[in-house]
Amino acid sequence: MAKKWTEEETLLALSLYLQTPFGKIHSSNPDILALAHALDRTPASVGMKMLNLAGLNPKILSSGRVGLQNYSKLDESVWTRFSSDWFILAEQTEKISLLIQKHESTSALREPKQDFKLRDPNANTTAQAFVEQRRGQDFFRKAVMANYQDRCCISGIAEPRLLVASHIIPWKDDIANRLNPENGLALSATLDKAFDKGLLTINRNLEVKISKVLLKHSNAETRGYFEPYHERRMAEPDRFNPKPEFIDWHNDFFEKQAA
Repeated sequence: MAKKWTEEETLLALSLYLQTPFGKIHSSNPDILALAHALDRTPASVGMKMLNLAGLNPKILSSGRVGLQNYSKLDESVWTRFSSDWFILAEQTEKISLLIQKHESTSALREPKQDFKLRDPNANTTAQAFVEQRRGQDFFRKAVMANYQDRCCISGIAEPRLLVASHIIPWKDDIANRLNPENGLALSATLDKAFDKGLLTINRNLEVKISKVLLKHSNAETRGYFEPYHERRMAEPDRFNPKPEFIDWHNDFFEKQAA
């Protein structure tokens, strides 16, 4: 008889699901293999659990791609309680890492010795804040990259070493949404810098807007680089649309830079 999933195991699977591109949820994925080993489960069972959770994702369902649709009441409960609790999900990222490192196969979910609860970095020492920020950013980056299939959502570049998980509202300006994938875009390094400086934005229709500073730049190479992206629609996100209020914030920032 198959071993029942616990709430904590399901929460770990949810965290990994949100960090894994939909097309890479399969039993040969190294991350799924590693978590399965840590939980003393088969890779197939972990992959199936992640696909069942996908069956609860409204964005996935609206796109016509469905999970296995045989999710349990526990799956629904975990999804409802934790699918938008970014700090809890980021903690699970660290927990997955610790479980894999320890290769726990008999008691995978005992309380870890290390306390890795994410706290408000502003309320801690500089060293502790740095560690907790890094942990949260690891979840944020992976979730944002998975949301755009590991590609720049504007240029389509797919080399991970050239991609940045860019905050729409900057990290320092919105503590509550620091780890929210709805507050992130996968961008190549140059486009990320332009976005960060308010020289590029997107509107609610997910169309790219390039500043006149770049479109009318005295340097032909600069104009030539950015012009093709102006008014192009960015790639459709996989799991989370950018929140309209985040887009509005960045549009205001963009307009101020043009003033």
